Amino acid sequence: MPSPHRNLLASHGWNVVPGGTDTCARPGSGPGQCGDGIPAGARLTFNLVYSNSSSLTGQELGALAAAAKQAGIEITLQENTFANIITNDNNLLTPSNQNKWAMAEIGAYTQVAYPTTITVFNTTGSFNIGSYHDPQADKLIDASVNGSDPNAATNEAAYLTAQQPALFQPTPDSVFAWTKRLSGPRDSFASLTQFYLTPEVWYFTS
Repeated sequence: MPSPHRNLLASHGWNVVPGGTDTCARPGSGPGQCGDGIPAGARLTFNLVYSNSSSLTGQELGALAAAAKQAGIEITLQENTFANIITNDNNLLTPSNQNKWAMAEIGAYTQVAYPTTITVFNTTGSFNIGSYHDPQADKLIDASVNGSDPNAATNEAAYLTAQQPALFQPTPDSVFAWTKRLSGPRDSFASLTQFYLTPEVWYFTS
């Protein structure tokens, strides 16, 4: 990662070791400190479980882990199936496993057209698989769904964008149509069910 990321970590109390693993040098929750609940010497390392529904996901996350390592952030990748991740790494279904993973990549998630994160980031949301909890987010989501303020949805989106409970990526709605002359790796078509579109690996047959 570029030096600004390293500078950001250093300015927040971390001993930055490019190519290695950063450690907390200044514990605490104040300015210039590592953060609430992070002890001195804590290593900046975590695991990232990802779905193998698309072979390209592993390549993408491998690039992420390599870039993070340049700033001393150690990400351990763990490949699994979509079904196993949903079954075993969903805190709502398997609370006993909630401390066994830090990040997960299972593909895209879309809802109805109304722009709210109800069910995903509200504390009691049925799809809040990571147990995200923020009273202010709950308040804004409720106002967006049940209130009359025309700016409620915008306020909700702005707050959650700043809080970053997840890495937000664009997920366009698409209509897929092709001819029998179009071919490619089987998993590139199967991954369409997980919102992965990979036309770069397709080709036409005669």
